[in-house]
Order: sequence, then structure tokens, then C-alpha cells
Amino acid sequence: MGNKGTLLRCGVYIADMLRATGFVDAKCEEVIMDLGKWAGEDGVQGRDMTISAWRGMRDSVMRARGAGRFESGEEFNRAVDEISEEWDNIEGSHTTVRAFYGRKPL
Repeated sequence: MGNKGTLLRCGVYIADMLRATGFVDAKCEEVIMDLGKWAGEDGVQGRDMTISAWRGMRDSVMRARGAGRFESGEEFNRAVDEISEEWDNIEGSHTTVRAFYGRKPL
């Protein structure tokens, strides 16, 4: 658990949570998503979606005292910019995307 009662790395538990709430055939599929210009249009889209999600978390991260890593929102933004540039220039940059699904019995 995180220091605010959040479940960190929750992806490990989601299929079990679905089953515990009555879903059947609960599964997780993992897909490797390339990130950055080196991977063409798909890599650019993957980069942009991921970076946008991180930027959307900036204020929450800063309210949590910068997660022990960032002194300011500007520092957070610089780090995200650097990551984006790194993904563009380092072939093989990727992330794992997990899709969860299940079926509620009738």
C-alpha cells in the first residue's frame, strides 16, 4: 500500500478483484507498446498518450510533496519532457499495456 492507502502496482490484482466481485472469465492481456518517433506513427501516438497521462497527474504528484522526487511542477514538467525526448531517440523504448476484462454472469 502507498502512504495514502493506495494500492500500488494494482495491475497485479485487478483480475482477482474482478473475480472477487462476481465476474467470471476474468483475464488480463498484456501488449508491448513501442514509444517514440523511432517506432513510427504508432510510437508517436503511444508516447503522446503516455506523456499526456503523466502530465495529468502532475498536480496530484505535487500535492503529495512531489513524490519525494520533484521540488516543483516545473521540475516535474522538465522530467517528463526529458523522458519524451529519450523515448524518441532510444530505439526499443516501450511500455506494457494491460487490458482487463471479465463477464458478469446473467
